[in-house]
Amino acid sequence: MTVGDTNELARLQKALEVFIEIDPFMTAQRIHTLLAVATEEMGTMAEVRQYYTDRGLSNSTSMRNLSFWTDQTWIQPDGKRPVNYKAITYIQDPSDYRAKLLKVTTEGNNLLSKVVSQLKED
Repeated sequence: MTVGDTNELARLQKALEVFIEIDPFMTAQRIHTLLAVATEEMGTMAEVRQYYTDRGLSNSTSMRNLSFWTDQTWIQPDGKRPVNYKAITYIQDPSDYRAKLLKVTTEGNNLLSKVVSQLKED
């Protein structure tokens, strides 16, 4: 591994620490869910569900990854609940009342800005 690689890995580690500050039990799937919505790779709840079930996760697990960012009904393994942290919101799709469209909130964009700034730091 070269020095450049080590520096890039250190920046990635700092960026991941932004997520760990939110939840010390943060999973890669939860981070991926937020990033996929932010990059518009996934724009609906159905796309999130399909992506993870295609990879062997249960429907409930895929929805738990999403609900982590959308509401406060989940509890961390240590029994605590985060307070008022919503990075993704959803609205009813005007063209299909059964579908929910996903969008990153202002708070979510602020979080992602912190992550990006950690990736750019020297």
